[in-house]
Amino acid sequence: MRALLSENPEGKRGERAAAAALFSHSRPDPLLFLLLLSCALFIAYPLLLIFWRALYLEGRPGLSALPALFLREKSSLFHSFYTASLSALFSTALGFFLSLRISSSGRRGRSILLLLLMMSLVSPPFLSSLSYIQLYGRRGLITWHLFRISYDPYNKWGIIAMQTLHFSSLNALFLLDYLESLDGKWMDAARDLGAGSMAVLGTLLLPLLSPALLASFGLSFLRSLSDFGTPAVIGGRYDTLASDIYLQIIGYGKMEKAAAMNLFLMLPAFLAFLLYRRAVREGERRNGNGRGRERFTMQRLSLPALFLSFLSILSLLYFTVLSLQYLCIFLLGFLKAERGVYHFTSEYLSRLFRYDLSSLLLSLRLSLAAALFGALFGLLLSYYMERRLRFGKNALDFLISLPYLLPGTCFGLAYIMAFHREPLKLTGTSLILVLNLIFRQLPVVIRMGSTALLEISRELENAARDLGASKRRLLFEIILPQLSRPFRSAFLYLFTSSMCSAGAVIFLIDAGHKIAVYTLFDLINSGEYGTASLLSALMILSTVLLSALLSALFRCFCERKGKGRRGNEGSDRESSRTVHAL
Repeated sequence: MRALLSENPEGKRGERAAAAALFSHSRPDPLLFLLLLSCALFIAYPLLLIFWRALYLEGRPGLSALPALFLREKSSLFHSFYTASLSALFSTALGFFLSLRISSSGRRGRSILLLLLMMSLVSPPFLSSLSYIQLYGRRGLITWHLFRISYDPYNKWGIIAMQTLHFSSLNALFLLDYLESLDGKWMDAARDLGAGSMAVLGTLLLPLLSPALLASFGLSFLRSLSDFGTPAVIGGRYDTLASDIYLQIIGYGKMEKAAAMNLFLMLPAFLAFLLYRRAVREGERRNGNGRGRERFTMQRLSLPALFLSFLSILSLLYFTVLSLQYLCIFLLGFLKAERGVYHFTSEYLSRLFRYDLSSLLLSLRLSLAAALFGALFGLLLSYYMERRLRFGKNALDFLISLPYLLPGTCFGLAYIMAFHREPLKLTGTSLILVLNLIFRQLPVVIRMGSTALLEISRELENAARDLGASKRRLLFEIILPQLSRPFRSAFLYLFTSSMCSAGAVIFLIDAGHKIAVYTLFDLINSGEYGTASLLSALMILSTVLLSALLSALFRCFCERKGKGRRGNEGSDRESSRTVHAL
């Protein structure tokens, strides 16, 4: 600000500031034009193209072929709805009970439980399916070697169980953050009026949590619809529409048919997304800005011992299964069973090095690039949407949300169709992978930026503008330095999600650009479970270690710039912002 004061000339300062304020929004902004052009080129154009190509199912435009295709695929569509509904229901209920138990835990127990939940956010896809086969398969470590039960794991219940296990972690984190954002005074008032703890839980807490529960259900339903990896690995003969779309693209190369099949998933996905967004907005309306509130924890309710025991047993079972999953991944890469006896082996490790580790290094490079450019792009766009864009904000927000609400197979196929020929030929390059990773996760970064901008007073911008600051200086010297914490959150989120992403980018790789997720999927399909376990462990360790290193570097940078004085309060606010954006 002092630099702006010294730079501003004497005399007629108020007149110039008034003129700048009057015409600041009318002048064309090249940066805003570039941001909007990018959204049009890499979101709107591919999605419009896939809609258009879906109409050419039999080589001519029209909708006449869609009813016949619907009748052929109605079984897979029903399977998708069935598994998505049950997985969303079970994972939401389990996430709710887990959030209650974590909220009522002590500080040390809470930290351990949260660490296990966060592990699922940095775990590669297909991890649950891989551990499920090794632990509960026909020759699984638990089913066969421990209980001598030959259980067939390849069915719909395996899909539902693994999706429930995987989705529950994010649901529990989301519900826990929402639960502790409630005003504890409401619960205290209800107890003072004579209500018991279970009555408060059923008549006050559950209605207050209903938006978060609906949002968790909608998000889990969306994730299940777009999940093709779990049905492809452990579904057996139980096909879902997402796995059939993958087969049509990879196995038969029928792009038009795959595009038309994606249309059947778009309507339920869109409805689930509307449910999710409406629930989130209702929750924000009820919570307001959170000022003057007392932090709520379940310890204030003093739950009955019987109900608390139920929560403890359920949480113990869940975290035991989760711990076994990671223990299986980290140990079975060095163990081999011969005649029912496990012994140490380095065979899988040598196979992994012979197979190719360059895919892991490529994934790290692409994820870092997507995190850096995606975080900067998303924060810039969120600033323009919140502070500069006078009209069309809702339409732009809907456009940006489309890649997130549509199945990953749809967005990946759209990029294949849009960028496989000149003058926009990007297939076969690393750039198409980075762009897909950025724009797929862009809505989350926009939410992070928008939430952070609410904490920055507009009066600061008005003061800088009155002092003669240009729009460029206002953005790069005043606004962006105050978004360092959201930038760190967005960067780390994009990095971890890019390392674990499979739904869209798996269709965009070629022989020269194999990423670690594709290598893992190939190993599982080839039956090389030991090598796949080692690769999964390497992906988890590299993601966690690099994320921790980057977080430490960001923290040191913020402290050197004088932005680390808020301490734990800033970290808690940042974590809350990240979970809300997720």
